[in-house]
Amino acid sequence: MTLYHLKKLKSSILKTIKFYQRSNNVNFFQVISFFNLRFFYSSPFFRKFFKVKNNFPSENKKLYDENFGLEVEQGIVIKDLLDIGISKKYVMNDKNIDKLINNYVIDENKIENLDFLKNKLKEKKYLNDLNYNNVQELVQVMQKNDISYIKYSDHNISSELKKLILSNSILGVVRKYLNYSKKILVNNEFVVSINNQKLHDKELKYNSAQFHRDLVSHNFLKVFIYLNDVNEFNGAHVYIKGSHKNNNIGNVLRYYSDNELAQSKNIEHVMGKKGSIFFEDTFGLHKGGVISNGYRLMLILTYYSPMKHQLETNNHYLIS
Repeated sequence: MTLYHLKKLKSSILKTIKFYQRSNNVNFFQVISFFNLRFFYSSPFFRKFFKVKNNFPSENKKLYDENFGLEVEQGIVIKDLLDIGISKKYVMNDKNIDKLINNYVIDENKIENLDFLKNKLKEKKYLNDLNYNNVQELVQVMQKNDISYIKYSDHNISSELKKLILSNSILGVVRKYLNYSKKILVNNEFVVSINNQKLHDKELKYNSAQFHRDLVSHNFLKVFIYLNDVNEFNGAHVYIKGSHKNNNIGNVLRYYSDNELAQSKNIEHVMGKKGSIFFEDTFGLHKGGVISNGYRLMLILTYYSPMKHQLETNNHYLIS
């Protein structure tokens, strides 16, 4: 066993112990399931057994959602995901985007780590609540109070968000990529990010602005949606194509700075107009881009095949 595998084994055991200590009524099989995720399924070798086969071009359905004006070529997306880990040429109409945004920003209770954020604002003498009529008001408060990143999650799933989660254009891809799993869980995140180019490493890690791998389940897929125009100056998402298939660069044990991976090939900067959608296997190395001007609004839907320790996960929408 190599030094890396020994470190991974130690890390997996420690994380499994923490999982057991903070969980209620967890059983032996759930503990083993968590350990398997951390140790075995952090390796592309084991993950590949859950992947769907690439049947393109013999199978290439066109999936259309009239409500969002979104047409997706299923076979091409699956081929892209299997080959390079990302598929990114799709755009939905923007008529429903303001509804999606306002669903989050009108309710401060949807903010993750709300207490931490309010304490930080209190130090800046900002004592108001964090409910806003529009996202511009929120961005102004963030700019004035040195808040670079706010993440929301809608645990109740609004009607508009539910339509998007269950959209045929998205779900048709998800079901196939997850190998037609009998049960699929979905988590939603709405992220507002502003200027982050002067943050130190710890803050960049918190903002997901350093390269890292996600380890959600043995099989999962993320759908990213830009809710405003995104370019090289306001946080274009970054992905290293093909890194979902190997651990040759960057393992799951830590985050990596830009300098550490500067020589990596196949780095993709994903720019797009409002409503742009891309599918991504985020076991591959990825990060949020540097924001030097403006702000970025992103909705992230994480679909995954649940393992035994995840079947009773609270606040994640179940598709079966």
